[in-house]
Amino acid sequence: MSLNWDLSKIDNYKELCFTDYEDDKGMIEPITEAIIFMCMAIGMSGITKKNLGEFCIRAHMTQKLEGPWMQRSVDGGKMEKYALDVTNFKLHVGLKVNVTQEHKPWFNKKLRRMATDHLTRVARIKKEQEKAT
Repeated sequence: MSLNWDLSKIDNYKELCFTDYEDDKGMIEPITEAIIFMCMAIGMSGITKKNLGEFCIRAHMTQKLEGPWMQRSVDGGKMEKYALDVTNFKLHVGLKVNVTQEHKPWFNKKLRRMATDHLTRVARIKKEQEKAT
């Protein structure tokens, strides 16, 4: 199934979500695109005023385990990673995607699995480093 989204309910969506928006066409902004895919990762079908807090919590926890979802160029063209935050999400209230809305127990189970996988990888790497020394 394809991932579909509707940005039309976001305030000033043409200016916020697209670059060079003209004649109903434009390139989607990287932050908007990342938030769309974040919906899939955290099991939420969009951002509303009512679910903004839960969206922020799930997104923050996911980025803490997986790492930041964004990067930008800094001094000398070096790339720096940074996390999406509440400011980004507030601006995208009104976003809708065709993702199944998952309940908190589903997300908590997924989060535990992600944490276990992460800690297992860290332990394996540490063990391999100790063997190499």
